[in-house]
Amino acid sequence: MTPSNQNSDMQTLDDRYLIENGRVYLNGTQALLRLMVDRNRRDKANGLNTASYITGYPGSPLGGITNVLEQTKTLLAKFNVRHQQAQNEEIGAAVLMGTQMVDEHPEPNVDGVIGFWYGKGPGVDRSTDALRHGNSAGTSRNGAVVILSGEDHEAKSSSLPYGQEFAFEHMGIPGPSTDARTGDDVIEWVIVVVSGTVVAGG
Repeated sequence: MTPSNQNSDMQTLDDRYLIENGRVYLNGTQALLRLMVDRNRRDKANGLNTASYITGYPGSPLGGITNVLEQTKTLLAKFNVRHQQAQNEEIGAAVLMGTQMVDEHPEPNVDGVIGFWYGKGPGVDRSTDALRHGNSAGTSRNGAVVILSGEDHEAKSSSLPYGQEFAFEHMGIPGPSTDARTGDDVIEWVIVVVSGTVVAGG
């Protein structure tokens, strides 16, 4: 993954997820999906059978992620990526906590699950209890959890301005927190997450 001012090695649109070497064009949402694909590849190379589970409630500024996930669900299924839209953000957060109980299952069919939750400020507010308990419970041995919270500092699509940095600090969500404003910011953040660093993204 490289900046967009370079020539691309892509032949088809799916190549942005399939190419393992060379250059591809990615916007921020596509970079998040590429994270899930690359994490699956890395784990498989290390002898692990892991899956990614992404859930949340659609709404700007992360509303586009639902559309991209639906458009690419057949391709993503080949990399053990499953998307399930939640009835609301709190239910999504509670389900995400369940993905990290794989070590307690008597006959798990995966070695671990990387869980992703998406929402925006009001969703973080209503999900505080579930997120706090999930963070306290921790992750499975080969699992992880990534929280994608859309900021709305100018209240463009919310009744009030939202910035979740202090909410995550109050819940004890580990960081560092990142504030990605451009596609390149997201790509840099994706590289950090794939390398194994825990990040709560806003």
